[in-house]
Amino acid sequence: MSESEEHGAGREPEGQTPSPGPALAGALAIGVAFATGLLFLAFVPTMDPIASRALALALGFGAIGSLAATGVPAPHAEQLGLRGIDARGAIAVLLLVPVALLSSEVDNWVRLLLSAPPGFREAVAEPRPAALWLQTLVVFVGIEPLLEEWFFRGILQQGSRDRLGTVGAVVWVAFLFAGYTALGSAGTGSEWVAVGAQSFCLGLVFGYVRVATGSLLGPVLIHAAINALAVVGSSLFPIAGFTGAGAHTSPAILLAAALSCGAGVWLLELRPPPEVDLKDD
Repeated sequence: MSESEEHGAGREPEGQTPSPGPALAGALAIGVAFATGLLFLAFVPTMDPIASRALALALGFGAIGSLAATGVPAPHAEQLGLRGIDARGAIAVLLLVPVALLSSEVDNWVRLLLSAPPGFREAVAEPRPAALWLQTLVVFVGIEPLLEEWFFRGILQQGSRDRLGTVGAVVWVAFLFAGYTALGSAGTGSEWVAVGAQSFCLGLVFGYVRVATGSLLGPVLIHAAINALAVVGSSLFPIAGFTGAGAHTSPAILLAAALSCGAGVWLLELRPPPEVDLKDD
């Protein structure tokens, strides 16, 4: 992320103030966390948990996100990153998917330091009906990444960029994403810290991909791929310390993940800066 990108990408057309700013972004993130949580609790007594999660996400993010999006200055599509991604960018995003293993190891170490229970227990060998598989994938690989990235990396990150700079906006929104994820998880205070630390690391990567590709599709793809890896891996190929029981993931697996992520960053940095005209005429 070059200095010219950091400062130039934050400029907006004259007379238009980027919105939501950092403070409002924080309030919106807290609002969406409580809204989705309360909606889930309202629906789950009469619906199954996965359907309740889907409806809570759609209503919570739909209402608060739509309200926040009304303040996004023109050109709206460019501000939100509604553009495609080239083949090299897509390959780089796929190479970054193993960051899930690295961020999970951060979670493992935080749990160890805070004496929190492990994130994954022994896998339960129960076959899932095809309909349940489909429902789970639609919600956690389709709906959740799309809505969360549209809200955090689309709306909130662009609004914070002018005041905090590109790097500051990425870090701030990653922090908000971590808080949202931690508040939505069940557990003790130490477990919230562990989940928040892991989500903060992922949020940094999602935000970086949004900047490096100039497209919201980048973070949506990597978020969806990581969720798919977690959903499928927990049942079909559990990895110790990640989707299976165990305090830590094998160093060999972590090394392979780090090399893959390094290659992904290298490919993204080789690409020319995204051509998004957000500067003054």
